[in-house]
Amino acid sequence: MKRRGFLASSAAMGLLSVLPPTRVLSSSGIASTAVVITDISANTEPGALLRFAEHLLKLGIWSTFAIRLPSGDESDVRLAKTIEDLTQLGGGVDFAIEMPKLAAMSPYFQSRAVFEARAQLQGILGAKAPPLQFQTVLCAEIEAPVEPTGVRSSGVRNVLVKPVSNAPVQSENWGDGVVRFFGGQTLSLQRDFTLQSDAMG
Repeated sequence: MKRRGFLASSAAMGLLSVLPPTRVLSSSGIASTAVVITDISANTEPGALLRFAEHLLKLGIWSTFAIRLPSGDESDVRLAKTIEDLTQLGGGVDFAIEMPKLAAMSPYFQSRAVFEARAQLQGILGAKAPPLQFQTVLCAEIEAPVEPTGVRSSGVRNVLVKPVSNAPVQSENWGDGVVRFFGGQTLSLQRDFTLQSDAMG
């Protein structure tokens, strides 16, 4: 099933704290669960994240890893290593780029921002690395979002919106194939789940 349809069939989505400062956007129910782990950055511990990703795959959970591109003095090398490790997991793993301000941009600047994000990501991975393919971006929720039609020209089809408060999951579709998902609930790994380290081995 294509990821867009898989996400659309999910009953609920939400945010789940996993590995500080990493968070996860997830759907309820194991059989129809799509998980989006967000805030993956140069500060994320690669080994711990990889173990968690492997555990999700063992459960049959489809995962998207949303990357927060570095700024300032953050280490490109560490983030590149994290991404490289995740790509080795193969099927069942997808990537997205976090673009918090996307919903406030005009279509022209949406397209430009995605293009620049792709270029920055490739610079992090290195000229010899194959391009990291992604068709999903993650943005912040705002009161009156602009239609995300500009992202399609840069290869993006799915726009996920981080929920500010709990709400039913909904989606919007555009004629160019772009789908925006919003709503969900905020979850905490420590509060809402029990996941022992030996169970992840």
